[in-house]
Amino acid sequence: GTPRRSKQDPVSNYHRHVSGWKGNGFLSLQSPHARSSTCAASPAPPTREAPRRRPPSDFVVPTSKRRDDVVWETRIRMKAMRDGLHAASNGGPLAPRRSRSHAPNTFVVPTEKRRDS
Repeated sequence: GTPRRSKQDPVSNYHRHVSGWKGNGFLSLQSPHARSSTCAASPAPPTREAPRRRPPSDFVVPTSKRRDDVVWETRIRMKAMRDGLHAASNGGPLAPRRSRSHAPNTFVVPTEKRRDS
């Protein structure tokens, strides 16, 4: 293959790094004792008491609650309204309000370019 330049050659990079590491006692691969002096073992953290659990709640999830009374009351109200509207169309007590009758539009476009002529 093609010869590699020394900057890209992995073997020459390794030897360059090893020579740099030998000069620094912290990075040195040869003296593992030098590293252990800098990494002193920290004492174990004090044991904490386990947090006390709260008693279980008596909360019931809304989706699991039965709402029969609400459903029944809503049905009764809707039926009463429906029956009331039928009675109102016959002149009963719940007669709907009558809307105002609309007058025909008498607006005249204020321009000389009329489309209808």
